[in-house]
Amino acid sequence: MDHKRYQAIEAIISGIYDQFVKFRSSQYTCPINNAVSFQCGSMLLGTLTKSVRSVNMLLPRPEVPFSGHNFEDLYNQLRGVDSPYWYDGPCTYTENYNYNYGYEHTEQLQHGCTLTESMNSVITAAEIHIKGLNLDEGDI
Repeated sequence: MDHKRYQAIEAIISGIYDQFVKFRSSQYTCPINNAVSFQCGSMLLGTLTKSVRSVNMLLPRPEVPFSGHNFEDLYNQLRGVDSPYWYDGPCTYTENYNYNYGYEHTEQLQHGCTLTESMNSVITAAEIHIKGLNLDEGDI
C-alpha cells in the first residue's frame, strides 16, 4: 500500500513540476490565443506557484516518504485551485466620458485558459496509481 501511495504522490508532484516547466518556457503557446502566449503562461505560472506554495510543495521538492503529504489532501487541494480572471480581447471605449467613472468599457473578452484544466490532467495521470485503494477509508 505504501508503494502505491508513493507512486500516486510522486505522479502528482512530477505532474506539477512538469507544469512549471511548461508555463515557464519561452516556447509556451496559449491553446486559445497564440497572440497572448506570454501573458497566458505568466498568469498560469504565477497562479501555480502561489497554489503549490500554499500546500508546501514548492521548495524543497517533496521526496519519499512524502512526510506531511497524502494523496487525498493533494487531490482535494488541486481540484480546488482557483484561476485568476483576466482579459485578452480588445477593450473598446464609448465616446461618452462619464465624470464619475472615466471612459466606460463596452466590451472585453475574458481569457479562457485556467489552471484547473492543467491540474485535472495531473490528477488523472496520478489516479492510475491508486486503482484498488479506497480514498474514503484512508488507504492513501
